[in-house]
This record gives sequence, C-alpha cells and structure tokens, in this order.
Amino acid sequence: MSHLRRALMLSLCLVMVGCGAGAARPSAAPSGDPIRIGAVFPLGGSAGQLAGYELQGVRIAADLVNADGGVAGRPIQLEVRDLRSGADATAVMTSLQRDGIQVVIGAYGSDLSIAASQAADATGLVYWEAGAVADRLTGRGLPMVFRVGATGSNLGSNSATFAATELASRLGRATTALRVAIVAADKEGIKARRLRLHHLRGSSALMYEADVAVLLNDKFNCVSKVHLAYDPVRAETFHNYTIFTIEKNRGGPNLIDIEFRKDFLYYRFNPEGGIVAEKLIDERVYTE
Repeated sequence: MSHLRRALMLSLCLVMVGCGAGAARPSAAPSGDPIRIGAVFPLGGSAGQLAGYELQGVRIAADLVNADGGVAGRPIQLEVRDLRSGADATAVMTSLQRDGIQVVIGAYGSDLSIAASQAADATGLVYWEAGAVADRLTGRGLPMVFRVGATGSNLGSNSATFAATELASRLGRATTALRVAIVAADKEGIKARRLRLHHLRGSSALMYEADVAVLLNDKFNCVSKVHLAYDPVRAETFHNYTIFTIEKNRGGPNLIDIEFRKDFLYYRFNPEGGIVAEKLIDERVYTE
C-alpha cells in the first residue's frame, strides 16, 4: 500500500470517529478484514498511569468506529505494545512492521514520542501522535509523521494570551506589569524527593521578586515513609494527588500544603482540595 493511501486510510478513521460518536441509527457489525493499527504506550512505570488514559481514549475511538460499522465494513483492531523507553522504539516498530502493521498511534510523552516517530518513519510506518506537544515532533520534516493535537507553541501562546487578557485584570495589574519567570531545578533539586523553592536556580532572586511562589510535588514522593510502610493500600492512593506548597505569599500566610486530586483525563486538577493531613519530608527540617 502506498504512503498516500496509508495516510488517507488513517484520515478516514479519524472522520469515522467523529461520525460514530453522534450516529443515531444502528449499523451492521463490521465483518471485513480488520484494519490493524499499532498502539505504542508505556504500560507501566512512572508514566504508565497517565499514558493509560490516552490509551483508553484510543480504545474508545476504535470502539466508536466499530460500533458504527467500521471503515467501509472493516473493523479497527488495535495491536497494543509496551514502549517505556526511546531506546526500545526501533525494536517495537520493527516488530509491528514485521506483523503487517502499517499505521501506529502513540506514545504519550514528547521524549518517547520523538524516538517512536523517528523509528516509525524509518521503518516505513505512518505515525499518528495522540498527545505529545513538542514542536520538534512534527518539525523535523518526516513525511510519515503527523498529529491533530496542540503543539507546545500553541499551548505557550494561548497561556500568554490568557494571562494578558484574563489574569491581569483579575490581579488588578496592567498587562505590561506582569512578569513571568521560567526556572529550572539545580542538581540537589533533581535528586530531592520534594522540590522546594531553595532548589531552584536563582532562588534568592525569586524569594525577593515574587509576590507568590507555589511549588507542585507528587504526593507519593514527598509523604513521610511512616505513612507508606504501614498502610500500603492507602499509600497507593497518594499517587492520585499533587501537593501545592505555598512557599511565599507576600500578602498572606505561607508554608501551607494543599492537596488536589489529579483529573488529568480532562487536563486539570479537581478544584475540591484540602490541607494535607500527612507529615511531609523537608530536607531542611525533616529528612528520612
């Protein structure tokens, strides 16, 4: 099958997803030879849970297409493969190509997706990105790689526009008075279980300049081991929460830890948060 036909086939699948979601009439079950699409995502490890939501969306899309009769009477069949490291991308794509797969969807994170798309293109497979936002992904001129989602540039531009048109007025500031700092963690911060303000490069300037400083940490990583060792079932639920630490607040209280449940399926946190009840580690005060 030509590259063009492969791309058109995948585009048709996308159209059918949209049509299938709103179809009111029942359709005959697809009975032709299946259209097999590879789905490469990290199925375990630190990224497994969040990537699982994306894979779930892919499965739902395939189910919608099949419920509406498939593509020209042919059902969509997903061939799911575990891809946890970019170093494994070539082997995974070669395996899919050897099994007759011609279209691949994946792969959740930008680093992983860049490697996966490179390997897919080199293997002669169409690569369809489901969620990664790095501009480089589709900026390398690879003819077999495309996406339908947002890029990092889109998100950054939209965030800046939102800050200028919405946040400035709510903060009582002129747009020209807004300042945004982009910072990175130092070596100690990268190794730390809990990221604090003093771990950031230029932290002394941030402490002086910023009116409010809020740092986010995964709850499981920064809760004291006392809470992890004796109730492992409850400890697993900590993966579902992010802790927002108000390290500085020029106009009010600081050093407050608030937790919010992750709702990343909808790219958000549940707004119903609360004060953290568990003891947290602090490299300056309480260490383990």
